[in-house]
Amino acid sequence: MKIQDISNPYDKNLLFPGKNRVFCNADISCSATVSFKAKTPELYRRMDGWCNFFYDKSGLKKEITEKIPLFKNKKFTFDMYKKLSDEEKNYLRTQIKKPYLKDEYLIIEAKRTIENDAKFFVKLSKRLKNIMDKQYPQGWTLVSIGASPAIFAQILKHLGADAKIVPFSKRLKRDPAFDSINFDKYFNEVGLTKDSFKEKKQMIYTDFVSGGETIRMFENLIKSTGRYRKEDRFEDFSSLFGLNLNVHEEELLNEFFFNKSQIKSYSACPYMNSAIRCENILQLDKQFNWNFASKLMNFAFMDNIETAKNSLPARILPSRILQFLPDLLVNH
Repeated sequence: MKIQDISNPYDKNLLFPGKNRVFCNADISCSATVSFKAKTPELYRRMDGWCNFFYDKSGLKKEITEKIPLFKNKKFTFDMYKKLSDEEKNYLRTQIKKPYLKDEYLIIEAKRTIENDAKFFVKLSKRLKNIMDKQYPQGWTLVSIGASPAIFAQILKHLGADAKIVPFSKRLKRDPAFDSINFDKYFNEVGLTKDSFKEKKQMIYTDFVSGGETIRMFENLIKSTGRYRKEDRFEDFSSLFGLNLNVHEEELLNEFFFNKSQIKSYSACPYMNSAIRCENILQLDKQFNWNFASKLMNFAFMDNIETAKNSLPARILPSRILQFLPDLLVNH
């Protein structure tokens, strides 16, 4: 199965226009393609998330250990999965009842390489530039926040686009002063100010791989632009990022972000990867419409994802990916 089968750069759902900018949803488009070690099977990243479905309070479900003796008294791992017969793999697939877990996630075993990831980045970057050139013929800027988007920035620079890299890192979460960080400092380093976010030509690209720190980053940004008031923070939050929701949608989204006790009810496991975590949000859409779900996916997060041993930033190797770009971009 080719990576495009899951992360299709031509998928219309990858780009969501906002009031003043366009969000490119990296969780759905590329994080699953670049977030793990080179030459590691795609499936490996998803094991920790899946194992939650095979366990109950007493441990691994009895019916599973009876059906698959290999699992008895052992943790469910990818190495174990590789030893299963097709019949056993199919059985496991029937045990995953969550509708947002697609069949493909359980059957991908193709080896991934940094070079293939680089090719995917180039393909998606070209697609991104074509769309933005048509939408903003007067000019536009890409602002990348984090490691993965920085790769897009490098490619788009080569393609002639205006791309800036904001030196924001997940590691800031470990700074006790995180909540008081002046984000103007980071944006100023790349020649941006709070007024930049009012310009229609501006584009922000971020991969939203982290959890609470992403929300805190946005809240600090809102504070720095003078658009944050504690009593109606959701109104400003949604306004700044181009969401147009009805009252009922606002109530749900507000609860999703700011009521910590509710967060885990939307998640199966603290080690869920970003793509699945975003797809989880689609279930909320049964009360609304697909348009709302696509907006919400841009902001999906899990509060404790930064503690996960397989969290995405730890697996991104932008410098290694970038080494392949010169040859790939020769005939762009």
